[in-house]
Amino acid sequence: MKLINIYKQLLKENYNIPTDTDYYFLDYVKSNNPKEYLKVKNIFLNKGIDAAKAYYKTINPKINYEKFNFIKTDIKLGDKILVKYKDKDEYNLINEEGELLFNDFFNFYYFNKLYNKLLVINKYDFFHYDITNYIKNNKNYFIGYNGKYTILNKKGNLLFKTWFNYIGNFNQFGLAKVALNKKWNLINPEGKLLSETWFNHIDGFNKFGLAKVELNKKWNYINQKGKLLSETWFNHIDGFNKFGLAKVELNKKWNYINQKGKLLSDIWFDYISNFNQDDLVIVELNNKWNYINREGELLFDNWFNYDYIYGFNVLGLAQVKLNKKWNLINKEGKLISDIWFNYIYGYDNNGLAQVELNKKWNLINKEGKLLVNNWYDKIRQFETKQFENNKYFLINKDKTYKVLIIKKWKKFSQ
Repeated sequence: MKLINIYKQLLKENYNIPTDTDYYFLDYVKSNNPKEYLKVKNIFLNKGIDAAKAYYKTINPKINYEKFNFIKTDIKLGDKILVKYKDKDEYNLINEEGELLFNDFFNFYYFNKLYNKLLVINKYDFFHYDITNYIKNNKNYFIGYNGKYTILNKKGNLLFKTWFNYIGNFNQFGLAKVALNKKWNLINPEGKLLSETWFNHIDGFNKFGLAKVELNKKWNYINQKGKLLSETWFNHIDGFNKFGLAKVELNKKWNYINQKGKLLSDIWFDYISNFNQDDLVIVELNNKWNYINREGELLFDNWFNYDYIYGFNVLGLAQVKLNKKWNLINKEGKLISDIWFNYIYGYDNNGLAQVELNKKWNLINKEGKLLVNNWYDKIRQFETKQFENNKYFLINKDKTYKVLIIKKWKKFSQ
């Protein structure tokens, strides 16, 4: 007769009914000492679990009944089964002989198939982590107790003996962040540390396979093999841009570094900008200005003595500032106008810019030529719906005005 039917019959006869832990004890006796099983079961049914355990202890005096205070779960790792302490949210692994794997009980990290999440149970917090395909396919399990965490493989064996303060998810490179005593490192699925150095901070890996690391307030990058990008540790380091270059600062001087750890320029600058739309970088050294390209080459042999320079627009012109006045230079480094203006408004689709001098306004073209001889109090622009003509209204306070029409409207391009 099946056990479930026996238990139903026992309910009617008011016998003792096994709980989960009682059944675990009876199942253990049946597996390890089948000759005594029926006698132990009959003692249990008539006198209770304590009498049954007392009798069995006379046969096996070395048995540790503590292990029967656990309830089996449906999680199996090799020949080991995850068990839960019946009165606590604490777990352990037990083998076929009923031996506990760990001396200390732990709060368990387990895989929830329904939500495809790793559910992290800790004495202090409750977290949810997305599980990666790597972990899912290899069926590694995280475990933790008292704020310490480690990983078991699918056979229920520890990947490493260290218990960390934190273990993150494995990324696309098969690496997970770990923390120990407020220091950070990375491990692979075999539990091997990526670096011999423990860092104060580790960022995630970027698309180039590099992660930013910090140690003693200095910054560097580390690759997937644990190799540092540069022998130099920098005071500041940016993320990599679309060209695979990152801005770095050391002793208040600036440069760029590529993905192989090579500096973009032999010169360390006092100031360096991000790359502009023309793929050039503005640089300043000893109060003089220039540009460098993606190869680190200076655009001009001579440095400019301006207060500041801007990036080039699609017309190949850049605004420059000197003594609170403005002008423009071309890519030959030459000023396009003899006049220094109080203000230059950006070039429009006709390739014209509004300029102001002594509170009067005019228009200049890309060669720096003024379009009208007289200066006006204000300028208004009007575009037709068909974009066949473009009208500029140059107006004075005395209501005199001039209408300037650009007949062949054409959007400029580089």
